[in-house]
Amino acid sequence: MRAAATLFLLLASCAPLTGATVVLTWKDNSDNERGFLIERRAVSDSVYRPHLTVGRDSTRRRVSTNRSYCFRVRAYNPAGVSAPSNEVCPRRRR
Repeated sequence: MRAAATLFLLLASCAPLTGATVVLTWKDNSDNERGFLIERRAVSDSVYRPHLTVGRDSTRRRVSTNRSYCFRVRAYNPAGVSAPSNEVCPRRRR
């Protein structure tokens, strides 16, 4: 079995588009991922929960939110899940 995805992931930006939508952008340094898991936590919470998955080689995702969240990204493959990227906590536009 191959090792879990090798990932040095930097969640480079999190640009607010509107009060309810942000764009997450990250650098994919892995070469054996099946996809990416985007996790989020409420700003008032400390526990990250899975939010959605995207396919391999993805480096950008638009995410709709109805609250203030912090996000991080992890690569995954059949052997497991990578360490998480850095965290970003966008400020909502009003």
